[in-house]
Amino acid sequence: MFNGIQGSPNAKKSRSRRLSCGFKILQKIAGYCGELTSETGVDIASICCLSECSEEFIKRSVCPEML
Repeated sequence: MFNGIQGSPNAKKSRSRRLSCGFKILQKIAGYCGELTSETGVDIASICCLSECSEEFIKRSVCPEML
C-alpha cells in the first residue's frame, strides 16, 4: 500500500531541531521563572521556536508574577 512512498530526507533533521529548540526553550523558562508548577495554556515552544522570544515575552506568557 505504501510502497515507494518515502518521507522527506530532511524530516529527521527537522524533528531533531524542533526537539532541540523545545529543550532550549524549557531551559530558558526554568532560568527566568524557576520550576514550573502550573499550565498557562500558551504553547511557548511553538511560538519561540519559530521566532526568537524575548525574556519579557516568556515571563509575561509563563510566569507573569516574576515581572
